Amino acid sequence: MYKYLGVTINEKLSWNPHFGLVQSRAIKWTNLFSRLMRVSRGLTYTGAHRIYNAVAGARINYTCDVWFTPIHQDADTKQTKHQRNMGTLCRSTKTKIDH
Repeated sequence: MYKYLGVTINEKLSWNPHFGLVQSRAIKWTNLFSRLMRVSRGLTYTGAHRIYNAVAGARINYTCDVWFTPIHQDADTKQTKHQRNMGTLCRSTKTKIDH
């Protein structure tokens, strides 16, 4: 495997190793946010949204436009599951949502 400009590829020039790495990061960040946004004493929606956009979103989406192709059913399913989990976490907060 090779890593160039933060993107991991294998000898066949496949993005699969990088996709696996990004997927594991997304799971890690989703689990972290589930702990940070607990209903009883968690962050507000606005605070969590800012942290997610500044840190997690930037790290997960780094070079996403280059290596991600939505042709793969597996990738779409995992992305949808991640978005659903984040939506559930955001709906579980007891604060008012400011747009």
